[in-house]
Amino acid sequence: MFTRPVTNHLKNSLKHKHDHHPYFKLQILNLGQFYHRIQIKIQRRLMNISSSDSYVKPLPDDKALESGAEFIGEFLAYGTLFIWGIYEINKFSEEGKAKENKQAEIYRDIDFKLEGLNAKHENLMDRLEKELNRRRDVEEKSTDTDED
Repeated sequence: MFTRPVTNHLKNSLKHKHDHHPYFKLQILNLGQFYHRIQIKIQRRLMNISSSDSYVKPLPDDKALESGAEFIGEFLAYGTLFIWGIYEINKFSEEGKAKENKQAEIYRDIDFKLEGLNAKHENLMDRLEKELNRRRDVEEKSTDTDED
């Protein structure tokens, strides 16, 4: 939302401040010419007009400067959006991993508690069996002594 106004301001400043920086102006002109050549070659290739080795007439300096400034502005705008998108994907991925780790920890706690309950249950069952066996033994002894 904010990238478009920022890039428009950047494009305008690149177009109008080129008088102060001749090296920077030359770089923007070269970039504009390169962008123009690539754009024309792609259009020709898509429309099957001619081969990609054909000559492309260079733009006048003012048009090349405008094209280079537009390219830089668009590159910054779409680059920012691309980086922001990757940031959001990574953020959601990390949140998902954190959620999975939290669930795994909860499941480990539940398993640990279940193991403790199973151990208590087995211990209780062993004690009940021993008590039952002891009572049977006592009962058997008492029935043996009653029969005598």
